[in-house]
Amino acid sequence: MLKQHLNTNYSFINLKLFFQLFFMITVLFVFIPFKPGMPSDANPLDPSWILGVNYAVSKGWVFGRDFMFTFGPFASIYSKGYYPATDDLMMFGAAYLAILYMGAALYLARECVWYVVAILVAATLFLSISPDALLLSYALLVAIFTFKTAPVVLKTTTEKNQLTIFTAILFSAFGLYPLIKGTLFVLYFIVAFCSIAILFYYKKWLTGVAVFIAILMSTFFFWGYSGQSLVNLPGYFLSMSEIISGYSEAMMISGDISEIFAYLLVSLVLLVTISKIDSSKVLRLYLGCVYLIYLFISFKSGFVRHDAHALISANALLYASLLLVLVAPIQNLKLSTVASMICAFFIGFHYLTLTGAITYLTNTYEDGLVGLVTRYQTEDRYTLEYEHSLTQIKSRSGFPDLHGSVDSIPINQAKLISNGYDWQPRPIFQSYAAYNPALATRNYNYLLGSNAPENIIFQVSTIDDRYPSLDDGLSWQILLSNYHPIKEIDDFIFLKRNKGINAVDSRRLLLVGEYVIGKKVIPPKNNGLVYMQLDIEPTLSGRLLNIFFKSSELRMMVYLKSGAVRNYRIIPSMAKTGFILSPLIENSVEFSSLFLDPKILAPNEVESFAIYPENKAWAWKQAFKIQFSEFNFPLKSHKVEMK
Repeated sequence: MLKQHLNTNYSFINLKLFFQLFFMITVLFVFIPFKPGMPSDANPLDPSWILGVNYAVSKGWVFGRDFMFTFGPFASIYSKGYYPATDDLMMFGAAYLAILYMGAALYLARECVWYVVAILVAATLFLSISPDALLLSYALLVAIFTFKTAPVVLKTTTEKNQLTIFTAILFSAFGLYPLIKGTLFVLYFIVAFCSIAILFYYKKWLTGVAVFIAILMSTFFFWGYSGQSLVNLPGYFLSMSEIISGYSEAMMISGDISEIFAYLLVSLVLLVTISKIDSSKVLRLYLGCVYLIYLFISFKSGFVRHDAHALISANALLYASLLLVLVAPIQNLKLSTVASMICAFFIGFHYLTLTGAITYLTNTYEDGLVGLVTRYQTEDRYTLEYEHSLTQIKSRSGFPDLHGSVDSIPINQAKLISNGYDWQPRPIFQSYAAYNPALATRNYNYLLGSNAPENIIFQVSTIDDRYPSLDDGLSWQILLSNYHPIKEIDDFIFLKRNKGINAVDSRRLLLVGEYVIGKKVIPPKNNGLVYMQLDIEPTLSGRLLNIFFKSSELRMMVYLKSGAVRNYRIIPSMAKTGFILSPLIENSVEFSSLFLDPKILAPNEVESFAIYPENKAWAWKQAFKIQFSEFNFPLKSHKVEMK
């Protein structure tokens, strides 16, 4: 009998040890990009921002001033994009986060049975499908650690000091996450605030202060380690307010509403489950608040831009449910666990096939192992792959040599960097992201200043079916006044800055009027381009809807002189600074024609248009204002080389 018991206990120990080792391997391969991605031009948007952010870090540009985006100087931990000058930065930061994640989870599971560790393996592995969900996960894990350790009364000073140090070390990662993606600041700030509050409630003053200091010092250290000056750190976080404030309105996409209902329903189940955990009311309130903000931010992350981003919500929800095994008996979690799994798979399989999901998960281990071997057996392998990728992009672009500084509007930065140009971008370097007046004005002022690029590679292109001239619409005036075309290659126009004093001609006010949503508007006749500024305000209900979810999409039906009708999306916050309404410019050839004579585009003149909500009409005030201006610029004959 004793022998049988010893054998059973021995098997249990081995099984738990196996999953602990498996968990550590999983964490390392999920967090650390042993096999990083290489530059590509298959998609002009994502590979460009990935390469662009790494390039900005290598050049020491000031994030939040010279370079503004949702991501910070450690963005490569998220993107896993290789860049020779930032690879060490990426690997060090990712390894640091992996070790702390591993330490927190294993500490919490140290007295748990083997299948709890197995659940942690599954929970972490699923995070590999969504980098956003992975970045969100640590806040929840450390909150559970605080939930478990805050009320613990230790007997000796040594034990107290050890736990204080360990807690501070775990929280130090809170200083790095917002430097990966600036928008994470909201989640990590709230969780840190709540955690310090609960530590103070249990009179753990030293631990609470240590947590605060650890986060602050970690932020300073990693910001400086990335090559940024400490004096610019406040500017980085302040710039995030401009970026966050306009995101929901500008970037929202509608999707399957059943996914939203499923997520909200299961989130409610999770919160009810937390309310029944066998613990004090204060601790349940703490954990409930943390879960609420975590689920809310995961909800916004996945369903504002409701496409494959929904995988963020699905993975975050599943992770949040599985993690409850650390605070409650598994028999009390049957409903929440089953519900979250059904919901996650229901959402996930709208965007991934079962085969695709399995391949994705298995590749986590395969890529991790291959990458690990490659990194430590072939020192220059990734540098050579990187250079080969750039050579391929350069060869496919067919771009010529350019003298002087260069920028690309609206995107396509990968083509610039691969050609070795002196890239000097606008602060919001991808035009679709200049989605409110403050951001659009930053780009406008940069192009108007003395450091404006000598060359601009321009393409009429946008996202989400927006009105073509809306992205960086305020800056189009400068492109037409201060630059001239010298070459056209495929759909790209190469613009050269005019010599001498550059100035934007003043717009001449034509009309200011008040109009009604859904009714036709007839713009005033004139001899130049019609520049339009819209002032469409949401109702109070619309503002609240935009804060807690997303507002209603606005569309613009456009009636052209040729008799053609177009339907485009309009972003009110972008339209406030204005854009060229007429003639309608739908491609780069038509934009180039403006330099010759706008009358060439007479068939594209907008005779009338109507603005209307796609749904939720109550979210917008019925009356709105429009300011029409005539925009003229000096027409010059330029020799344009065609290809």
